[in-house]
Amino acid sequence: MRIAITGGTGFVGSHLARRLGDDGHDLVLIARGVDEPNVDLLERENVEFVPAAVTDERTLREAFVDCEAVVHLAGINHERRAQTYEAVHVDGTRNVVEAATDAGVSTLVLTSYLRARPDCGCAYHESKWEAERIVRRSGLEYTVVKPGVVYGPGDRMLWGIARSLATVPVFPRVGLRARRIRPVAIEDLVDVLAASILEDRLSETTVAVTGPEELTVTDLVNRVGDVIGRSPLIVPAPVHAQIALSWVQERALETPIVTTAGVRMLAEEATEPAPEGVCDPLPDALRPTRPVTPERIAAGLPRLKPFGVGDLRWP
Repeated sequence: MRIAITGGTGFVGSHLARRLGDDGHDLVLIARGVDEPNVDLLERENVEFVPAAVTDERTLREAFVDCEAVVHLAGINHERRAQTYEAVHVDGTRNVVEAATDAGVSTLVLTSYLRARPDCGCAYHESKWEAERIVRRSGLEYTVVKPGVVYGPGDRMLWGIARSLATVPVFPRVGLRARRIRPVAIEDLVDVLAASILEDRLSETTVAVTGPEELTVTDLVNRVGDVIGRSPLIVPAPVHAQIALSWVQERALETPIVTTAGVRMLAEEATEPAPEGVCDPLPDALRPTRPVTPERIAAGLPRLKPFGVGDLRWP
């Protein structure tokens, strides 16, 4: 099968591409660039790389020719210049749908977010929800996948926690009370995405994907601390203070430790999908089973170094 993946060189996209490529499928990876750990993907004979953004409908249409399925993973977790939630999540999804329709693609898979919903006061959540609506009304055979917090090799969550603790072993917890999450291993999410593409049982459905363990954010930080040999002091911080801190990070750091959207996600917890009743049951065989173990945490961490001047954005 020939499959196009937007955001195909990112965290989720690279893991999915390796799975599908190893199974012998021909892939078209569409992304603005390639992170160094994923450059090897472009050396595969069954991979074609298209350097483009989802705002480029003409290039998308050309890239989708002869593809049977499109997996739309491209997205942003903070806004920067022209890369806004509206431009990437809403207009970009509309471009993907129109290009896929014009190219004769039969199947479209979208990744959204577990708590994406309308009229909630968070632009990230609202833009992801609008992307879902566009896909459901597309006329294509679709699956909308709504994962919660995803971790694994290449993710930014464990990376941010670990580097923060390597710099200063004090971690500001979002909110004055404990927030709970259900982290899902990237391998479990890829299982669901692959089934959405290659099988019929998730056709015309919206499914939530959450991990088998319910943890507090404090639990997760302590587990990361154990793996890297740090004993973190976790200090509760008001949500509005965390939002202000993330706003500064988005403007000062090349890769923020936590974004404003990330703070809002953790502030409301990430254990159940929203809105209520939007998701269909996930088949038992596809339910995530991998817990957050020290081995999985360690596998997801690159060589650690404290934050420094090299992490700053320069004009």
